[in-house]
Amino acid sequence: DELNLTRGHFVFWNQNKDNPEKLGMDYAHLDIDSIYLSASKLSFNGDTIVGFMHDLRAEDKSGFVLREFNSPSMFLVSSKGFDFKHLKIKTHATNLDLDLQFLYNDYSDYNKFVDSIYIIANIYPSQLTLSDLKYFSAAMGKMPDTLQIEGLINGFVRDFVAKDFSFSFKDSTSFLGTIKMRGLPKFSDTHIVGDVKKMTFTYQDISEFAIPSPTGKIPIPEMLASVKEAVFSGNYNGFPNKFNTKFNLLTNVGNIYFEGALNNDTNIVKKPAYFYAMHANNVNVKEILGLKDELMVTFASEMSGEGLNRKNADF
Repeated sequence: DELNLTRGHFVFWNQNKDNPEKLGMDYAHLDIDSIYLSASKLSFNGDTIVGFMHDLRAEDKSGFVLREFNSPSMFLVSSKGFDFKHLKIKTHATNLDLDLQFLYNDYSDYNKFVDSIYIIANIYPSQLTLSDLKYFSAAMGKMPDTLQIEGLINGFVRDFVAKDFSFSFKDSTSFLGTIKMRGLPKFSDTHIVGDVKKMTFTYQDISEFAIPSPTGKIPIPEMLASVKEAVFSGNYNGFPNKFNTKFNLLTNVGNIYFEGALNNDTNIVKKPAYFYAMHANNVNVKEILGLKDELMVTFASEMSGEGLNRKNADF
């Protein structure tokens, strides 16, 4: 009828693998301490367990801390998966409310978590701090920002889809669209497909958003600081160093249609190759450059080339 566990300690150590991961969850070398568990109305049918989870807390040797894990609904756990409804999860600075399913062939699939555990997550309005994901993808440790999120995610960590996914950041930035990513946890080798239905933002918000890049920030020229209101829609297909993109951007200082591509994959090309075509309408140059006189500009521009020395431009 009731199960309580206080100060539990669990170790699973695969001695066939001699090099435990220094950072992140290593499912071949688990050392989980400070386990607190409270459950009730448990029943067992073969390898299937059902019941109610009132409280689960634990800390892994990697530093990942589970502060809260509970659900008001009956859960199911077996060698083929688990299913929780209206699950509440709290970690370091993340607070999630979701329906969560893990599907797998056997418990041994946890040893290959990123490509063997199929995840279905229906996320209700929740708070996600991106750096909390560093225990599953090291690159995320360089992204300390907190998002308010909602949407449906399904797939593997290495290959997932976030459909009709929405998030908001700070006061003026919000996003609605679909994101597909294949290749994590190594971000530089991850293929990304993004379809943005609508995104609103300001220069201030975007310039402060941290990403795993050499500069740590999204590279936006300071001259665009005059962008106080912006609405964005478009798509992105490719890798961080090899991609193509199209988008429409409506702002308080003018409207832009942009189409471009970049190939900076040194395994394919010796020099970066690039192309863009841009059409701008009613751009307020006075506001952008801080001029004294009024100056509104409408123009079209195209450029293609490779490296820094060869280029072909038409204006």
